[in-house]
Amino acid sequence: MRVSSIKIYSNDDVIERVRVSNNIRTVEIKIGKEMVVKPLSKLKKKHRDRRGIITKIIPDQKDGVRALMKFTDTNRIGKVDVVDLDNLQ
Repeated sequence: MRVSSIKIYSNDDVIERVRVSNNIRTVEIKIGKEMVVKPLSKLKKKHRDRRGIITKIIPDQKDGVRALMKFTDTNRIGKVDVVDLDNLQ
């Protein structure tokens, strides 16, 4: 079961805290920031371990908050769940 609470401070910033089976992650997301897609669920395979730059944050009632990300390996744009994003290590 995935429980997430997302706090939007302005149109550009999202701070989110995700808890998946006792894993807690707090991430600050800004437009223009380079991030990596690392889902906490092992079943999610799409875009796993891909780096990209956040271009837009899309709030949606059906899917939650998603982000448009320009991937650095192909220069293509894709949609990712905000709860799957992590900081670069």
